[in-house]
Amino acid sequence: MGIYHVNLGAERIGQISYDKYGSAMRVIEYKTANDLTVEFVESGSIVHTTWRNFQAGVVKDPMAKSVYGIGVYGIGPYSSHEHPGAYRKWFDMLRRCYDPKWSKRGDAYKDVHVCEEWLNFQNFATWYYDNIPDLTNDYELDKDVLGGFGTKLYCPDNCSLIPQRINTMISLKEKIR
Repeated sequence: MGIYHVNLGAERIGQISYDKYGSAMRVIEYKTANDLTVEFVESGSIVHTTWRNFQAGVVKDPMAKSVYGIGVYGIGPYSSHEHPGAYRKWFDMLRRCYDPKWSKRGDAYKDVHVCEEWLNFQNFATWYYDNIPDLTNDYELDKDVLGGFGTKLYCPDNCSLIPQRINTMISLKEKIR
């Protein structure tokens, strides 16, 4: 008699594991050990992964508030690896607003927030690529030129991407006032 092949798919569907943040994820489809679909219970995000990654808890929920406890990577075409310029601007914006260490640097970012739409990297990256003048120069995200000096909200209506040297000149001029 030979070895019988057991279909693990049926018994693995519904199994629950936890990611490194403690979020529960459940297998909702199992094709092979290298091709399964999981759903994060709290956010409802659905991602494809492997059985090994599921068991190890290294699957990432794109809707988890994993950046300063408020920002999400979101579901869409933009990744931090393939779009580092957009990601760096988004991450730095969140850091200025939500990192307690940053607020110790002065009052410039006290009570400054990011609009709900931009807490999702996918939304910010879409705006970024729609608004960056060109990809060959370094631009800084500025909320004061359009929104007025002292604006407390990063959002599409208040922000622009401006050359670093112009941003520095504006900042110096405002400090002199």
